[in-house]
Amino acid sequence: MSQAGVIMLPDGTIQREANLIEDIQNENFTSNLVLNGNTGQINALKGSIGGFKIEGGKLTTTGAGLSSVAGVGKDNPAFWAGGTYNQAIGGAAKAIIRHDGTSKFTDTEITGKVNAKNGTIGGLNIYDNAIASYPDLGGLVPPGEQIHISKTGVSIDRNVGLSQNQVITSVRITDDGIRVSKLDSDGYKSMEVRIDGIYRNGVKIL
Repeated sequence: MSQAGVIMLPDGTIQREANLIEDIQNENFTSNLVLNGNTGQINALKGSIGGFKIEGGKLTTTGAGLSSVAGVGKDNPAFWAGGTYNQAIGGAAKAIIRHDGTSKFTDTEITGKVNAKNGTIGGLNIYDNAIASYPDLGGLVPPGEQIHISKTGVSIDRNVGLSQNQVITSVRITDDGIRVSKLDSDGYKSMEVRIDGIYRNGVKIL
């Protein structure tokens, strides 16, 4: 049986007609493509399909592709876009999904629910139970203007002291109320507005 210059032999294999032998030799057809009529399986080592180039276990087009090469740590790109394969390997492509399931996306718009336990958002560090403008320093506040937001409250600090835990001015918003405090050469002073009254330096005055 033959159709469009292709012959299927009785054993199920497929060959091109004789007038295409020169094309077969030029394209290295027999070494790069195996067609099995019994199983319907096609194995191609080189060439193109649907606009994608076949090469080295990868299907690539301009700025995108997919790869079957998982790598030793299975962290090679499986799919990528917005860059070359080498850029995807180096993490520079805009969209990368790796064989181990990890991914990286740049300039991505997400609608819906997002769960994050680490990383950054808007310049703030994400932790298990809080977001903050500074790294976890075991309760110390680094110099500069800082913010810390958690389920228990919000802290806004301005530290221009000589040590990390010397906070000059501070605002705390918690379930109990709002406290504004100041630490300077005269010592520590605070004012608090709570549900049950107003406090100065921890003493209720109203």
